[in-house]
Amino acid sequence: MAPQHRESTHPSPQLPQLPQLPRLRRALTLGAVTGAGSAVQFWKIPRRPLMTVTGVVAASVTTAGVILARDQAEREARVQGEEVSETGLARRIGAPVLTGIAVGSVVAGSMWLSSVTDHWTEKAIGRLGAKRPRATLAVVAGIGTAVLEYLDPSTRHGTAQDGHRTGTGRRKGVESPSKH
Repeated sequence: MAPQHRESTHPSPQLPQLPQLPRLRRALTLGAVTGAGSAVQFWKIPRRPLMTVTGVVAASVTTAGVILARDQAEREARVQGEEVSETGLARRIGAPVLTGIAVGSVVAGSMWLSSVTDHWTEKAIGRLGAKRPRATLAVVAGIGTAVLEYLDPSTRHGTAQDGHRTGTGRRKGVESPSKH
């Protein structure tokens, strides 16, 4: 028999709303941040330490997040009077650690691939005749990001694809509080 899920009677914590920026300003800001980030020459950082640090950080954060989420779910179940099954230490620690290792490995591999492709891209732009390939890469990345963000239809109408507000409208199907 599948476990039945009951809705929590406790209100979920509300996250603070970020300041809402007009669409053009948001697109330009995102483009500037992307351009600045693209100016960093990741391929000059030795790959092994780069992979190790990013993999360990990702694994640690993931492991902690899984443990905290499980503990929070158990506390909520106890508050609602539901029984919480006791599991052994190996199972309580093993699953989050294995999840963390998997995520850390993917992140480390992604960082290696990013470093390699970053170097290839910079060399390719140089072969195309750019005097300053890294600056060219940063400018193109910044402009491309700004244009894509500005033209993205999900931000045009104020609703992102995941249903969250983007600042210029309301989620579909959610009425304004003033209409009640």
